[in-house]
Amino acid sequence: MDIPDFMKVIIKILITFFCLFLACAVEAQIGVKRKIFYDFRVGVNSSEMDVENGNYGKRPKIGFHIGFLTSYKFYDGFQVQTGGFLTKKGMKRKYDDTVEDAPPSINIRQHNIMYTYDANYFQVPLMLGWESKDFKSWQFNINAGIYGAWGFRGETKGRGSVYTNTGSITGTERVNVKYDTFSKSVLKKFDYGMIGSIGVVYEIYTVNLTYEYGLYNISNGFELYSNSGRKGKVLDNLRNRNLTFSVGFRF
Repeated sequence: MDIPDFMKVIIKILITFFCLFLACAVEAQIGVKRKIFYDFRVGVNSSEMDVENGNYGKRPKIGFHIGFLTSYKFYDGFQVQTGGFLTKKGMKRKYDDTVEDAPPSINIRQHNIMYTYDANYFQVPLMLGWESKDFKSWQFNINAGIYGAWGFRGETKGRGSVYTNTGSITGTERVNVKYDTFSKSVLKKFDYGMIGSIGVVYEIYTVNLTYEYGLYNISNGFELYSNSGRKGKVLDNLRNRNLTFSVGFRF
């Protein structure tokens, strides 16, 4: 039986967690002062996209993430972090406008369509930061840096209607369309940007708030179509934005 690609990635992450746990156990037993820590995290995303000349009609898209971070403390609380995450991003945006053809035509089209972009990424952050020393089992940390991501699966859906008035004939067309998110006509697979995080650690438990600011134009020149293939507005400049809340534990 073939294992889906998504499950293969999850299995690899779990194997990595197990190996890191064994490494921590050995390190603790031989009494070496620890400089390396491993955090397992899971949480929710509130994602959207910056749309050039079109930041209207948007709603947060709720997703999730799961993954791990490795932290290396190199000097007096200062640290470098990297790891790997599976994260679900995207955007919800209502395409609601009126298009009127130039004279002598009097065709008018009114669009009322909700588009949902679902985009699943494997993401790798690289951050520098600082973590306080223990204060009655509590620690505070702040980190910032960059991330790179690769999109591997997703579906973009459009639901709504298009009202047409030609002067003598009027009608409403129902819209129900689907696209592969990472196709040549919707979004590019590669993404990168800036990332910042603040968090607290209590004994082995962690809580983190993170913001991701995409710098790369991920649009492939997506054109909004109706069922009949009629073209709408082109979204030719999109950048990911993502706010995440994580809980987890530290090895």
